[in-house]
Amino acid sequence: TTSCACYPSAGFEGFRSLPRSRRSSPAARPWLQAQVLGGGHETSYGHFQGYVGARRQIEIVNWDAHPDVRELKQGQAHSGSPFRQAIEDPSGACRRYTVAGLQPHSVARSHVELVRRHGRALWADELTRESIAEVYAGLSSPTLVSFDLDAVSEAEAPGVSAPAAAGLR
Repeated sequence: TTSCACYPSAGFEGFRSLPRSRRSSPAARPWLQAQVLGGGHETSYGHFQGYVGARRQIEIVNWDAHPDVRELKQGQAHSGSPFRQAIEDPSGACRRYTVAGLQPHSVARSHVELVRRHGRALWADELTRESIAEVYAGLSSPTLVSFDLDAVSEAEAPGVSAPAAAGLR
């Protein structure tokens, strides 16, 4: 299941002072931060479309054993395609895509090449405190962050759909 919660951040007080007729506009709520918990990556492109609808350019950071940039299957989206869809979206809203925690045995070379043309790909064994800090320090716009539990060692996260024996610890 997926749940979504929206939390106020900076600017919330200004929103309260707006007339009710203007509160329904997304532009009136720049302080709103959505946090979606649960579900799979088959919902990620839909989350991205929220930014497209708000006319916001974003960066995506995905912590995952797989880049999830596979081609559509017979024109249909699936849990392995959402970030390709975001990268190729005609809106151009995806400024950069970073995926970190990749497992070499789970990634096609062509997918890594696609990611590198549009951002950054980090293998699990490349992750250090410094490289993780660098990922976040390099962000310059609103960011959609996704953490797929299959990036974590199956000893730490049993029962995921694509377990990784050598995942993140």
